[in-house]
Amino acid sequence: MMTAQAFFQHVEGGGKVDSTDWMPEEYKKEVTRVMGFQALAEIVGAMMLSQWIPYTPSIVRKMMYAAKSQDEMGHAHILIRACEDLGYSREEIIEGYIERKNKLLNIFHYSFGSYEEMVAAMLLQNTGAIVQFQSLVQGSYLPYQRALRKIMKEESFHYNLAVNMIQQLTTHGTDRQRETVQYAFDLWYPRMLAYFGPSEKGKTPSNALKWRIKVDTNDTIRTRWLDKIVPLVESLGYKFQDPQLAKDAKTGTWSYTEPDWEEVKAVINGGGPSSEYWRESVSKSYENYQWIRDLMNKGSKIQTA
Repeated sequence: MMTAQAFFQHVEGGGKVDSTDWMPEEYKKEVTRVMGFQALAEIVGAMMLSQWIPYTPSIVRKMMYAAKSQDEMGHAHILIRACEDLGYSREEIIEGYIERKNKLLNIFHYSFGSYEEMVAAMLLQNTGAIVQFQSLVQGSYLPYQRALRKIMKEESFHYNLAVNMIQQLTTHGTDRQRETVQYAFDLWYPRMLAYFGPSEKGKTPSNALKWRIKVDTNDTIRTRWLDKIVPLVESLGYKFQDPQLAKDAKTGTWSYTEPDWEEVKAVINGGGPSSEYWRESVSKSYENYQWIRDLMNKGSKIQTA
């Protein structure tokens, strides 16, 4: 059997790992943490979106956003199944969130105040997810790679849907709607800057980076997001009103107003304006559908008997 030292040399050198391969508990714990973290984000993200489906302006759009919400729940299921293969159950993931043991990224501690805000925020979030997944799909754990390849295809649809809806609101909407879209960009832009996490410059690399579960630093992924989102938002007729936002033509790096990381930390720890609302929503849904899980578990026991 491979030793832990040989395993870590393998992944740190660019080697890949499948679910049936032997792996140290430390690696298993880290990869399930990353996948479980994303699974929770997919669940709450779907719930944030589904609130606004009734207010979507046409039956076709309602169907599109219903499909997007279903996609997000499907993503969560895929990721949870990958966690289960390594012994981390869906109960541990979801109950851990309900019991405040498992945390969410900052952007999932808020709610949307209007349909226009939802559309604008979705554009920023979907763009962020795409650049993040394009990086994560190069990581060392193969089942996560395979899950992300499927998820990325659907995120591309979600991204194009958000672009199209912004175009519709801009071209055919009222002045108030266009002003609300700009307001939403102003509101969600700093939240998205913080979404990628604080800079890791001068810090010891995390286990996720060392073991290539993630392959790029927070700053690298944030830069790729800015490279994509800034020209896109401007092409749609809007702008990020950050006086420090600028790109160095020589180095390709961006300067921007640094997020208040103490505030971000407080939000992630449950101090966001909608933190408790989403936790209670997940808890209520989890409790209401306990009978389905019981039925599935009963059927599984009958099949294996």
